[in-house]
Amino acid sequence: MAYFQRVQVMGVTGEKPTLKIIETGPFARFSVAVDEWWRNQQGENKKVTTWFRCSAFGKVAEQAMKQIKTGTWVFVEGRMRVRKLPDGREFTSITVDQFRKLMPGRHEQDDQPMPDYEETPP
Repeated sequence: MAYFQRVQVMGVTGEKPTLKIIETGPFARFSVAVDEWWRNQQGENKKVTTWFRCSAFGKVAEQAMKQIKTGTWVFVEGRMRVRKLPDGREFTSITVDQFRKLMPGRHEQDDQPMPDYEETPP
């Protein structure tokens, strides 16, 4: 029996991708924020933001560098892992197989990073 894992995330990028050239070729890293909204029993609107670290390789990395800016709406598909930092904190990581830029973000900017995703509550 074959097993596989696939995750799809639609959200807003937190920063312009960073590009590194490694032995196997281009490597790009960026983050995507996904908001969850609900109304509590008192009628107040509540929101939780989940941040995903995304890593892309090869041609996907090159495309990310060309198309993604801070605040870009994207649909990302890939494999997900939960990683643990040396200090015990955890973060969710996606190895991107493909992505699609959905529309220009109204907050799309070139050099304005959003808050660090590790400081966002779970």
